[in-house]
Amino acid sequence: MPTTIIKAAVTVTNEAGETVQLTQREALKIAGPCIEGVITVSDAQQRALVERNEGFEQRGGMILIDTGASVSCFDDNVARELKLPIVGAGKMHSASHSESNVAVYAGKLILPSLAINVKNAVGANLAAQGLIALIGRDILEHGTLFYNGIDGSATFSML
Repeated sequence: MPTTIIKAAVTVTNEAGETVQLTQREALKIAGPCIEGVITVSDAQQRALVERNEGFEQRGGMILIDTGASVSCFDDNVARELKLPIVGAGKMHSASHSESNVAVYAGKLILPSLAINVKNAVGANLAAQGLIALIGRDILEHGTLFYNGIDGSATFSML
């Protein structure tokens, strides 16, 4: 079972204007289980593009594992820039936003030791949070997540 270990890292500016690194425990508490990863087109889309001698791009950035999200999300601007295929439309709502119409994309998330083809990721404005994607319960239901607040790490595994 492929496993990814997440060790939080957050820097802040202190009162003296100095940049300081928080402990892993503090960082996990503030940022949640975030990990550096990549978004790109799905394996099926990659094969189709290669057959047509067309290239594809990928984008790296922070991905949050969000147990409060029922579905996974890609940053809408990143998904459009990567030309991820729109596979549908949906409605999204959150605690801070009313329901809105959104595009649903297919793509692939690549994490250390783990690659996930995502059939239905909702387009959302995640850049404001410093994220390119978030992994929701639609993916978490196929794996395990262990949140270790004591040492400031999380472990995510999938079949």
